[in-house]
Amino acid sequence: MANPTILMSSVTSALRAQKLLEQRGTRSYIRKIANNQKLGGCGYGLEIQGDVNTALNLLWAAGIRILGVL
Repeated sequence: MANPTILMSSVTSALRAQKLLEQRGTRSYIRKIANNQKLGGCGYGLEIQGDVNTALNLLWAAGIRILGVL
């Protein structure tokens, strides 16, 4: 089973999110997402190595915009 990927609107948001998660002990990888319906085209995703709900809560609390989860 593939790891969950959190969809982000930009590479800047993905980098910011990755740094925050790393500081909290969650490993993640930035992925380019091509032609995704939730994005209305291309965008970036953060593949999460760990609990996606914990990652989402951390990102929401930090005010980082999330477009969805794959």
